[in-house]
Amino acid sequence: MDDSLDVLSPDQAERLRSLTLQLLALGEDLRQQPRALLVLLRDLDSVHRHIQNSVFRAAMPSERNALYHLLQDIERSGGWPYIPRPQISTFLDRLDQCSPAASDRVPDGDAAT
Repeated sequence: MDDSLDVLSPDQAERLRSLTLQLLALGEDLRQQPRALLVLLRDLDSVHRHIQNSVFRAAMPSERNALYHLLQDIERSGGWPYIPRPQISTFLDRLDQCSPAASDRVPDGDAAT
């Protein structure tokens, strides 16, 4: 489980903890039922894809500097679910190599990881 719940309100953090505990308990209940566990995993994957492709994608910053800082934060906090850390590092390196417009340029002091 992720310890970075500080970005959530206390109510949101509690709701997430409760849901996580319920899902873990269901997994334990299904311990000897591989097909039922597969259903659980598929549903979790479906929920992940739905959130990623709808509300998360819509919440992504459209301004280059804000996107860069968000990607740095994702990398520092352990990477992205299902995307290995080296791929995120590569993406950040490529962003560094781009020549952005002067108004969007990331200050050198902020680019350190």
